[in-house]
Amino acid sequence: MIKRLYLQRLKYLIIFLIPFGIYVLGLQVYRPYIYSNGIFDYYLADTFTNIVAVPGLCFFFLIINPINKRFTSKVIIVKFFCSVIVLELLNLPFENGFDYKDIIATIIGALLTYVSWDYIVECDAEEVKNEVF
Repeated sequence: MIKRLYLQRLKYLIIFLIPFGIYVLGLQVYRPYIYSNGIFDYYLADTFTNIVAVPGLCFFFLIINPINKRFTSKVIIVKFFCSVIVLELLNLPFENGFDYKDIIATIIGALLTYVSWDYIVECDAEEVKNEVF
């Protein structure tokens, strides 16, 4: 059981590193390249951070808090989706703070998380349920 928990956390860490890596590479390489060359990329340079925020936060949550009965996929995804939306809305009073494209990107990120969650996490939950103690 303990070994399975460590393997699950390792898997979630690897999955967390994918959106985190996209985030870091996007901020350090992609966004400056797009802005400096004046390339129109359909606002991807502006919104990719919101696309990867929900998956990154959800899988980071699973690293520090393993699967249990209190947290279902919908609850976790909705909590992090709402937190990203609230952070976006808190930027309303500031200049260039609120952008509807970021809200759309957050919705896309939440949908991608929901689809991948069923494939990745629910399989682990079934294994834990079926395990004989």
